Amino acid sequence: MRFTLDSNIPVRAATSPRGPALRLLDIILGAHTLVLSRFILEEVERVLLYPRIQARYRITTAEAARFAENLADAADLVEPVIDRPVILSDPPATLPGPIAMDNCERGPRFTPRLHRASHQHLHDSDCVIILSMEFTLEWGRPLTLQPATGNAIYSLDLHEIPNTAGVYVFFRRFGDTPSPLYVGMAVDLQKRIKQQLEFVKLMKYMENDLNGTRCVVYGEFKPKQGQGEDCLRRIERALIHYYLAQGHELLNIQGRRIRTHSLTSERTDSVVKKMIPAKMIFEP
Repeated sequence: MRFTLDSNIPVRAATSPRGPALRLLDIILGAHTLVLSRFILEEVERVLLYPRIQARYRITTAEAARFAENLADAADLVEPVIDRPVILSDPPATLPGPIAMDNCERGPRFTPRLHRASHQHLHDSDCVIILSMEFTLEWGRPLTLQPATGNAIYSLDLHEIPNTAGVYVFFRRFGDTPSPLYVGMAVDLQKRIKQQLEFVKLMKYMENDLNGTRCVVYGEFKPKQGQGEDCLRRIERALIHYYLAQGHELLNIQGRRIRTHSLTSERTDSVVKKMIPAKMIFEP
């Protein structure tokens, strides 16, 4: 389900780490999709810098900007279409009163780390703003794909794969060295992997790849309270980005390789060498 929020809710979440507004964000980010616009994000940033909020929490301009950007990273951004006249005499925004959410279940933790005691000042470097959730996968053993008969290219004993939600990775194996080829997610691992084995175009690309035994491995998703299918998509994206950053070539766009860029850095200083990698692989 997709939710949008008035700017006062993120503001309350940023300043009250144990309040109901933060619990609401926990639930939305854990099991649903948060939809925001730049107008809402700009309002959040502006309200965090109001004098009366400054007097209590001492939030810096940089902290407010980082909080808004982290919200943008966690949400789907849309461009609203205005089809009615805008009322420009809106009264100044104020923080909302308590929200009645005593019966809401708690979801994965949303952690803005912007809260401050009324008269306590922290250095800017101590106020890192993080929107975080914790996921768990339980990985099975790798399964080797066997040559198939008929129109199929590979076959597999599907009874070894559970009918549970999770992610899977097709890969080729040279001894103990794996090289990932394709990453996917599924609400039913057995059903989805069966469909992929029947996807001739993807299997043909895997067959034509370099030498090595073709295998698949799956990770069962162990959801915490409030975590759903949207979390699986996040995990899938994280694995794709991880493998691309390691220099692996994936077949995740309809059986075609994902196009990547590389950055090579020339470094001479010893400190810079520890901080900047010699080569980086990243998506366009």
